[in-house]
Amino acid sequence: MNDLGTVASSELLTPEECLGLLSASIVGRVAFVGPHGLVLRPVNYRVVDGTVLFRSSSAGALGDLVGHRDGVVFEVDHHAALAPTGWSVLVRGACSVVSDPAVLASPGLEALVVWASDATDLVLAIQPDEVTGRRVGVHRRSEASGRTSQVDRVDAPCRGCRVRRSVAT
Repeated sequence: MNDLGTVASSELLTPEECLGLLSASIVGRVAFVGPHGLVLRPVNYRVVDGTVLFRSSSAGALGDLVGHRDGVVFEVDHHAALAPTGWSVLVRGACSVVSDPAVLASPGLEALVVWASDATDLVLAIQPDEVTGRRVGVHRRSEASGRTSQVDRVDAPCRGCRVRRSVAT
């Protein structure tokens, strides 16, 4: 427990939980080692049969991922805006160009947009070699301690901004 009366927790997710969270999101990040070091790019994506699919331009950095000898990492996460909880899922694997007409006709794939360019001549796939995930959170102090925490205090430091703080009482 910390001075605010809260306890941080971390829980490993099962592969099934990871796939469920991955399938429910639409924006993730592709990480790889480029010629000048680590590169991280946001992408719109879909999961089809356990494979992460996204569009890119063959002229861009993501187009260079095909056959990347070190593989790539794909990450998606979520954190609650007004609560200290969240999760993260990592997919490690190789990247390849999708040419199978059945996969290219998958529902939702046509709606994927490349943010940095109008060119979408490639559909890329990350076939997972490893999928891992973690759920994290901060919880109230145990009632057994005789003290509780007030989690509902909300401060408004700027218009439209809301910051939730845990305060021990």
